[in-house]
Amino acid sequence: MKFKCLAVLLAAVSALVAQKTAAQNDHGEIARKLPGYTSEKQFTLIDSIVLPFQTFHTQGLTKVGGYYFLTAVDVKRWPEKYASPVDGFDRDTGEGIGRVFKFDESGKLVGQITIGEKSVYHPGGIDFDGKYIWIPVCEYRPHGNSTVYRMDPQTMGVEKMWDVRDALGAVVCVGNEEVIGMNWDAEQFYKWARKADTHHGWELISKESNPMLTFKIQDAKYMGDTMMLCSGLNRWKHGDQSFALGGIQLMRTDGYQTLYQLPLTIKTPRGASICNNPFFPEIKNGKLRLSFAPDDDHTVVYIYEGH
Repeated sequence: MKFKCLAVLLAAVSALVAQKTAAQNDHGEIARKLPGYTSEKQFTLIDSIVLPFQTFHTQGLTKVGGYYFLTAVDVKRWPEKYASPVDGFDRDTGEGIGRVFKFDESGKLVGQITIGEKSVYHPGGIDFDGKYIWIPVCEYRPHGNSTVYRMDPQTMGVEKMWDVRDALGAVVCVGNEEVIGMNWDAEQFYKWARKADTHHGWELISKESNPMLTFKIQDAKYMGDTMMLCSGLNRWKHGDQSFALGGIQLMRTDGYQTLYQLPLTIKTPRGASICNNPFFPEIKNGKLRLSFAPDDDHTVVYIYEGH
């Protein structure tokens, strides 16, 4: 029995090591391929995964092994704007439940959990560090409070890491040594690094303004070699007219300079920008694939391949 348990443990460890190595190799290749794409016309929709369960308001997407992980906020009462600011806030927190879904490549739901507590219920963009999936959860308002969690992708067990006095909309794992958090609309970047003598093993080492706000970052992934690939969306209004533009953006993690941008005007059949929140890049059969899950409630994962 002891040998059987040891074999199971070794198999699990080997699987995680293989996933981490594959992810690292993919990330480096993604960053190398990106400059060759200068138009959205170089991407073709090759697959659509219809999710047969209610997904609520989708937020972040990643993939570990053959499973996708999707964060979402189940809003019970939308935040309401104040007539005038209250304690520096322009709205209340509303009410809701944070959710994380795990599903396979056919769309079959294989697991789900709730995440967050009380007014901190809005999960955001997520990233995988090779062992854990990191998930920020915030109040549903600018400058609200947040909590950073990490989750075991196999068991979906969650560990609370630290609290933040700002609304974090996405995180990026710089290997397993640093975590970058982006606040509401990614106006500010926070960076934490490992430090053994803090109660959670991490400390805030920097806070910097975003030097380029072309896209309000919704989801982002570490690409290796101090680079991260972000997906986002921006909206402009002029009178009764409004215009939305999404895109992907390769940035440095050590100075936040933009290295590459590609606007994407693609919309879903329901009219949402393809860059509305969840995003996951990968290399499959030597080709760059971008997965998006922009529609709420009845979600389809749209998979585009570069050529």
